[in-house]
Amino acid sequence: MSITISPLWHLQTTRVSECGRYRIKTVAINEDSSNDPGPLWVVIPSDQHLTASPKQLGMYDGYLPRSARLIRQDRKFASTISRVHVDSAHNV
Repeated sequence: MSITISPLWHLQTTRVSECGRYRIKTVAINEDSSNDPGPLWVVIPSDQHLTASPKQLGMYDGYLPRSARLIRQDRKFASTISRVHVDSAHNV
């Protein structure tokens, strides 16, 4: 599985659409999906590509988002990650 870190919601949704054109199963993880109890979290392990905002991959506002917990606590899931891509890097 690949993870692309993308800071902008619009870029994430565009990437999901573009990857779909090439039959690459892709899921976007962002603030809209982070607390969703629905089926998103069931299908993630079977997808080929995730696009996630940086806020969803580490400590944010004093808590660890669900996607970050999945990567840190589920070794089987973490072992499926073979590539990490950074869409754009912003340095302050």
